[in-house]
Amino acid sequence: MNVPTLLGRRCVDSAGMSIAHQNVARVIHKARDEAKAILNKLEALGHPQTSQSSALYLALVMMQKRLLAVDPPPPPLGQVIPELTQLASQCEGTLAPIKPLIDEALRVARAG
Repeated sequence: MNVPTLLGRRCVDSAGMSIAHQNVARVIHKARDEAKAILNKLEALGHPQTSQSSALYLALVMMQKRLLAVDPPPPPLGQVIPELTQLASQCEGTLAPIKPLIDEALRVARAG
């Protein structure tokens, strides 16, 4: 069971994982699921935005894995913010429904 504790000023669970990292990863997981659903629809239609959707989905998968990593430890949230900003800027057209989720991840990371 993961019980939040305070180590210094950073709140961590019993496994040593930053609660802020977990919260960002949770929102990224939602964005990843939405990106996968959109990717599946675009692939079925042969839509021209399929490769862009695939790249966004894969970037979200990798970011989530990095945020939940134990060894090596996850990057500081300050390093994730520029990546999230870039991913949000790619959410146009059929990928627009993913942008609010990435924006939410940005808010959580900045509050981290």
